[in-house]
Amino acid sequence: MIRPLLITAGATRNFIDDMRCITANASGKTGAKIAQSFPQKCTLLGSPSALLHLAVNTKTDIAHHPTIQTQEFTSTEDLHQKMKSWIQQNTNGIIIHSAAVGDYAPQEKSGKIPSGQNKLTLTLHPTIKILDEIKKWDPSCLLVSFKAAPPQTQPQELTLIAEKQQKRSHSDLVFANVLTQTGHHVQLVSKIDTLHFAKRSDGIENLMTWIAHRRVINPDA
Repeated sequence: MIRPLLITAGATRNFIDDMRCITANASGKTGAKIAQSFPQKCTLLGSPSALLHLAVNTKTDIAHHPTIQTQEFTSTEDLHQKMKSWIQQNTNGIIIHSAAVGDYAPQEKSGKIPSGQNKLTLTLHPTIKILDEIKKWDPSCLLVSFKAAPPQTQPQELTLIAEKQQKRSHSDLVFANVLTQTGHHVQLVSKIDTLHFAKRSDGIENLMTWIAHRRVINPDA
């Protein structure tokens, strides 16, 4: 028996008007790489750039990919609804939540705000904390969350930040790194230990091994 697998990748786009949005500097490359590494079927819920990375890397029409089912998200609310729907329909799954989710969003205005103004004030409101909802939707799922700490965060501080996220969200594993140092100094933090990796690629490889070992369920075990 194979656990269903959902991977989120890329950044949300919370719209200001019909043309402009607030987003994050996240390409979705990591999530796309994880999705294409498994021979079994999985779902990649991604931003346009994440889906583009998948198409380029696999040289495949992603609408007809043999193992990866894709779906695009836009805003934090859109991602929230699509994740909730998938998780409730695919219980006992594995969720790799690598998407950069916008914590704040403006009240969207229809049309286009006129340009040329001397000053434009936006009021931002908190969005729903998707990560904290996942285990409520399905307590039986395995959850891997990602955490990017502020620049200059020291290794011990990063561990504490990741442990706090792990406890709050009930993540089974937290993939943690520091902004501006995303290529190295990665930590994988679980309930029982913390693994340190000098290279991001080594952390990703360890993460994929962790997933592979837990995806197959032996009904006779």
